[in-house]
Amino acid sequence: GNAAGDWVVGGYTSAQRYALAVNAARVVWRQGDPIDLDADGSYDDGLLFAAPTELGRAGLTDDGRLFLVNELTDATGVLARIGFFLVDATRGHLGTSYCDPAAANSTGFWAHLDAIGSPVVQAGDVALTAWRIPNGQFGYFLVSRDPGAFMPPGSAGLLCLSGNIGRYNRLTELIQGPSGVLSIDLGSVPVNPAAAVVPGDVWRFQCWYRDVGASSNFTNALEIAFQ
Repeated sequence: GNAAGDWVVGGYTSAQRYALAVNAARVVWRQGDPIDLDADGSYDDGLLFAAPTELGRAGLTDDGRLFLVNELTDATGVLARIGFFLVDATRGHLGTSYCDPAAANSTGFWAHLDAIGSPVVQAGDVALTAWRIPNGQFGYFLVSRDPGAFMPPGSAGLLCLSGNIGRYNRLTELIQGPSGVLSIDLGSVPVNPAAAVVPGDVWRFQCWYRDVGASSNFTNALEIAFQ
């Protein structure tokens, strides 16, 4: 814990991924998460956090930063290196994942969607991250209030949204594999007509992307309940 009374607890999720949560409420670190090792803004280094072997090598600073010594693996689970890491514990993982894992793509793995920030609408802090997208292939994020399960023609995966689906497909919003990040505007969700997120809303997100050849695919989907 720290002087502010915050504390960190660790354990395995229902998907058997080890996770660390601040105050048992906000997940800030998970086994299998990618890392931007060269700090170029893209998760293209092919390295993932391993489950910690010694929780005694972690701590929480008074200004809300989690520090830990942890191992990194490649996508197949083989140990690649070990390092010291600082994680901003004031920004946690958001939402509940479903349609997870998604269908595998040409890399042999499934692409994954994650979100970080705050579920509080007034904070205006939500960023979507998609990774394990085939290198050089483009994609964009989707949004809807309604869940679904439909395989569009030409797709290798499931569209897990339905109803009024919006697309973050303006030129500045497109992403390119192997990963991409988009900070979204909660004041203007691109459904038809555009809508603002308000406390009590539940919105669902997914990422569509082109795969090698003529096929396409989807990540898992996320359901975020806003406050």
